[in-house]
Amino acid sequence: MMERIDHGRDGPMDDLEDSAVKTYRYLRIGMVVVVFVLAASVVIEIIRAPGSCLQTSISAYYFTPVRAVFVGSLVAIGTCLVAVKGSTPLEDISLNLAGMLAPLVAFVPTSEPAGCFSTPLLSQEPAPNISNNVLALLLGGAAALVVTAVIAVKERERLGQLSGLDRNSKGGLAIAAAGVVAGTAWFAFGRSSFEQHAHNTAAILMFVFIGVAVALHATTQRVGGAAGPRYRLLYWTIVVGMAATLVVLLVTKFVFDFEHAVFVLEAIEITLFAAFWAAQTAELWDDGVRRPSTA
Repeated sequence: MMERIDHGRDGPMDDLEDSAVKTYRYLRIGMVVVVFVLAASVVIEIIRAPGSCLQTSISAYYFTPVRAVFVGSLVAIGTCLVAVKGSTPLEDISLNLAGMLAPLVAFVPTSEPAGCFSTPLLSQEPAPNISNNVLALLLGGAAALVVTAVIAVKERERLGQLSGLDRNSKGGLAIAAAGVVAGTAWFAFGRSSFEQHAHNTAAILMFVFIGVAVALHATTQRVGGAAGPRYRLLYWTIVVGMAATLVVLLVTKFVFDFEHAVFVLEAIEITLFAAFWAAQTAELWDDGVRRPSTA
């Protein structure tokens, strides 16, 4: 069972809890706002482009004046996904992995360049940008893993527990480290393949991990009132929507050759992503995070 944070107490601890709740609240709201900013930027570019033409994917807007918003949005969302704590260790790991992949989606552009522009960008070979940005990202990821491990050990010692990492921390760090090692190897020894396929691979895995996190959140029991079942139904609707959209649009792309299938797929998945965080913001408005009952 889960229980709400007790906000009836007075004193420093109550202030700390209130600050933590507000931090989680603003992180979730921030992701919804960032999605809105990205959507607004894409819509503005569509309106200003000749004939209001659409790119074949949202990722292709990297090659238009949307680029700065596209890259910045993914980096911001990735940071928030890592910062927000999931309700369970598996949900937390899924959010962390999705957050790690989001900047990679931003830094390695799609191999399908934009077809039209409101304002032509100066031609620029993406390889030097990829070389610099991805190397920095991999180094940052390695440093973050070390810092996370040290913090986890110190936290257990502070709580008077046995030294070392617990099983969940070890598992999460091992999975994240494996991802960093695999990405580094691919980047170092298969650069041409990396530049061609890393964007799509990272984007697909990012949405998969987000979908897993939503499903896990839906299965976690929530205490408190009649609203619980309603939120659970909403989360499962989002999960089913994500999966159904993927299947339907892949069929329309490869069977019926729908040129803008990927654009529609990304738009719907991103909208459902924002809907999930909006729903979670409402559900946990006064709680911040779900907490296991001590009873």
